Amino acid sequence: GKWCMVTGLTGNSAATGRADGAKNILCNNDKFELMDVQDGQWDPSKGVQFAEDWLQLYGDDLVAIICGDDDTSAAIQVAANAAGHKDLVCVGVNGGATACALIAAGEMQGTVYQNGVAQMTKAMEIVRQIAAGEDYPAGMNWVDFEYITPENVAEFVG
Repeated sequence: GKWCMVTGLTGNSAATGRADGAKNILCNNDKFELMDVQDGQWDPSKGVQFAEDWLQLYGDDLVAIICGDDDTSAAIQVAANAAGHKDLVCVGVNGGATACALIAAGEMQGTVYQNGVAQMTKAMEIVRQIAAGEDYPAGMNWVDFEYITPENVAEFVG
């Protein structure tokens, strides 16, 4: 199906990485066709404007809107639901409270949680290893993102 993307702020490393990651997965899958990418500047109202235009242009052929943040994806999902496009998949990043509340209410399919605490814990462990003269894992030391769904959203709220 057709999909579109609302990125975060142009030039922001998180916005760039998130957009590139989504494109790397979806653009290499024959089931999906990227129709448009717009810079939402982390502004949910801009994202909703883009989504309204895309829904007008592509209608029910638009199956997903991928966003660089949860505030934007949640705002788009609420607007899409209100316009009768409840099957539109809107996904963002952060595991934000609004997105999690929509997921728990069955009004949004999911979001991606970027675990800042786990990232800092890993970073501090590497700093400790370096300071102690110990070996440490070279290269990128990733902390996996976690997909929040209706089945596991309770683990991320409260």
